[in-house]
Amino acid sequence: MSTTENSAAALAPRNALVGVDIGGTKIDVAVVVDGTRHTRRLATDAMRGAAQAIDRALSTVSDLATEAGATITAIGVAVPGAVDNGVIRMADNIPDLEGLDLASMVGETFPDVELALVNDLNAAATAQLAAGLVPRTGVGVVIGLGTGTAAGIIVDGQLRSGARGAAGEIGYSRIVLPGGTHRDPARLEDIAGGRALDRLAADSGLRSAQELLDRAETDAATAAEVIPRLDAVGRAIAFCQHLLDPDALVVFGGVSAHPLLRSRVEAVLAGELPDPPTVRWLAPGTNASLEGTLHHAAMLAEAPVPA
Repeated sequence: MSTTENSAAALAPRNALVGVDIGGTKIDVAVVVDGTRHTRRLATDAMRGAAQAIDRALSTVSDLATEAGATITAIGVAVPGAVDNGVIRMADNIPDLEGLDLASMVGETFPDVELALVNDLNAAATAQLAAGLVPRTGVGVVIGLGTGTAAGIIVDGQLRSGARGAAGEIGYSRIVLPGGTHRDPARLEDIAGGRALDRLAADSGLRSAQELLDRAETDAATAAEVIPRLDAVGRAIAFCQHLLDPDALVVFGGVSAHPLLRSRVEAVLAGELPDPPTVRWLAPGTNASLEGTLHHAAMLAEAPVPA
C-alpha cells in the first residue's frame, strides 16, 4: 500500500456498533470498532431511578466511542419489561422506568443514530439463535433468571414478542407459597428473582443470594424457606414447556448459576413433564442480552455481527 493509500485509510471514518444492557442491578456497555470491543460495566443504582442510570449509560457510550475515535452507526439497547413504540411498560425493577419514553431519550443524545430498543430476553433469544443454541426452525425459549424473571421466544427464526410486547413475562405470574393463601399471592420474581433472594439473604444475616442458596444446601430451616421458591421457578419453566413444547430450552442469569437452583428446576421438570427437556444452562457470567443488542445493532447497520 502506498503512502497516500495509508494516509487515506488512516483518515477513513471508523464506525462503531453499540450494545447496552440495562438491568436491575448492573448496566453493561459494549462499543465495537473494527472488531475490537470496548466495554464497561456500571452499577444501575436502581433506587435513584431510571433517568440517572440511562444518562450514565449514554455518557459511557459517548466516552467509549470518543476514546476509540469512532462514529456510532447503530445502537441496540435492552431493557427489562415490554417495549411499546419506544415506551417501556411492565418494568418496575428500576423506579420510574415504567412509562419512560426511552427511544426519545436515546434519540436526543444520538439524534442521527439508528436505534433498536428491545426487551432484554428478546435480545438474549436473538443471541442464542445466532449462536445456534436455538434452532432456525421450530420453537426456542430462552429464560433469564437474574434480578427479574422472564423469557424470550423464537419461532422459526423470528422473535415472538406478542401483541403488546409482553410475551414471556413469566415473572408476573402469581404464586402461592406453602403456608400462604390464594387471597394473597405474590409475583414469581418477587419471591424468587435475584433481588428477592438478596432481600431474603439480608433478613437472614447473609450477604447475597449465593450465600443463601449455599446455606440452604446444608441447613434444613433455610432449605424450608428457599426450596419452595426455587420449585416455583421450576413450575414456571414447566408451564412454558407445556404451552410451547420448544425444541430448545436455554437458561441463563446470575441466579441460574447455583447448583441448588439447577437441581430443583430439573427435579420439578422431571416430576411434572412426561418427557422433560434437556435444559441448556449457559455459563456463569454470560450476558446473553448484551450479545443480542449487538446483533440488533448490526442488523440495523447492515454490518457483520461482532464476534
